[in-house]
Amino acid sequence: MKRICVLLLSIVLSVSAVIPVYAAAEEDIPTTYEELLVAYKELLTKYNALLGVQDKPEAYDIRQFHWGDSPEDVIAVEGTPDEEDNVPGTNLHYIAYAKKLLDMSLAVYFYFNTTDNLVKVKYRVRDNHHEAYDLYGEDWEELQEILNKKYGDPVETSEKIMRPDMYDAHVRADYGYWQCAYYGDVWVSETYETDRTIVRHAFEFEDYTSGHTIEYTNNGLFDITIDYSDF
Repeated sequence: MKRICVLLLSIVLSVSAVIPVYAAAEEDIPTTYEELLVAYKELLTKYNALLGVQDKPEAYDIRQFHWGDSPEDVIAVEGTPDEEDNVPGTNLHYIAYAKKLLDMSLAVYFYFNTTDNLVKVKYRVRDNHHEAYDLYGEDWEELQEILNKKYGDPVETSEKIMRPDMYDAHVRADYGYWQCAYYGDVWVSETYETDRTIVRHAFEFEDYTSGHTIEYTNNGLFDITIDYSDF
């Protein structure tokens, strides 16, 4: 116990020279083990704040991870990535895995900033239903139900009609809603939000293919930079 007290006291006094915690008066210096432990915890909190280190909450932000986790943290749980690369025009790089969810084939992307903090995770549904377009709607409704149960009602919904000159003919004649979405005539999205995470569920036409995604982004906790001049 004496050695622990001496160690804690030496840490508190040495670091307090850089991060003031206690007054210089001798009577203010902690001496008992309990006082030293309290002082050490206070000092650690101040030191973490100085470095920008945040305490992790008990609940995970996404899957088994917290925002700010490293690539090594993700690999330790998910295994060797199937893909990794940089994202042009951003400060991000990612690792990706092939996964299954509710019988859906997914690609799961973990995005990190330049300081290797986990800042975003994206699920992309990879199933191709060919001409069974209503199955895209079933996929949407399954994932929508999961998100509504977890996050409540969306804070924002959006439906963009990309080709209004063709939309009415598609929907009201021989074509259904999800066939229009598949070919890019309709883009639909729903957004959920917590104090730590923004969740966007979207079905959009992107890079000449239909894209059904759920994107989880940290809510202002870590930096994401996009340079639009590269697009």
